[in-house]
Amino acid sequence: MALPAPNAPRHAPIAPPATELHRLYITEGLSVTALTERYHVGKASLQGWLSDAGIAIRTQGQAAGRHCELNPPPETVLRRLYIEQRLPAADIAALLDVSSATILNWLAAAGIERLRSALKGRPRRPIRPAASRSGRR
Repeated sequence: MALPAPNAPRHAPIAPPATELHRLYITEGLSVTALTERYHVGKASLQGWLSDAGIAIRTQGQAAGRHCELNPPPETVLRRLYIEQRLPAADIAALLDVSSATILNWLAAAGIERLRSALKGRPRRPIRPAASRSGRR
């Protein structure tokens, strides 16, 4: 049996149907890495398949099913949650399923000033020695 010549051109793997790629990548949310492992191809090949199928490639770290651009809630909602209800950005982020940084960006874009913690800028109590805290004097 003859071996192929060392410099013989390799044939590119055949891409799966666009509908299958769409189902796996968009609907089921599989990552590029997961698909490269599934089809035993390199990242460049898989990204080419996605591009040829008209499927936009998510940026690294972008959640499957999440659109690139998040639309902030109305300014009135942000004001109610942050100013009136005094919810921290982390709590608002959990409610809206975004990061705290996104909430802070939305607040800034809406012209809502960040609230400062009531503890910031307050003088601290002097720390008592361990012996006096335990009741021994």
